[in-house]
Amino acid sequence: MVISTILEGSIKMIRYAFLIFLVYISVVVPLSGAEEYVLKKGDIVQISAWGEPDLNQTVVIDEQGNISYPLIGTVKAESLILQQLDDKITELLAADYLVNPDITVLIPKQQFFIAGEIKQPGAHPLAGKIGPLQAVTMAGGFTDFASSSIRIIRQIGGREKEIKVNVNSTTDEEGKIKEEYTIRPDDMIIVPRSFF
Repeated sequence: MVISTILEGSIKMIRYAFLIFLVYISVVVPLSGAEEYVLKKGDIVQISAWGEPDLNQTVVIDEQGNISYPLIGTVKAESLILQQLDDKITELLAADYLVNPDITVLIPKQQFFIAGEIKQPGAHPLAGKIGPLQAVTMAGGFTDFASSSIRIIRQIGGREKEIKVNVNSTTDEEGKIKEEYTIRPDDMIIVPRSFF
């Protein structure tokens, strides 16, 4: 009897530790990778220049992969991580305009939305590169009636695009999230009810 009670308590503790680990993997790990986020067309970037308020800008990476920034003009931003863009802007400003510029480049708070057969529908923070399955995990998981075929509603160039996908087929052979299924800021994920 005593051994059975101890064993049950140990199993509960292991389950609890595993649950904490899963939450850590799905939330904390993507947050720590935010600095390694690779910029792409349509991303919003916030640039701050210490002591130069006129240079504080929020810009959008255009269809050519560029941003436009005061004094230095057009800068290629697509395919860079935040630190690389920071270094590039700092270098260009230091070359002709400012002495020891102190530039900070970041992505403003971003979020995605999820609705339907999900345990915690609504807005959720977006940090780093996540796919639909990670988004579902961040939203508490599927309900018992959820379909694994979901829809991603995305704004592209002022138009709404709908992407239909099965959450179990969003990665390539190496386990990396396919680019078209990477969740982007303001994406709306809709999880319909399963018919079965």
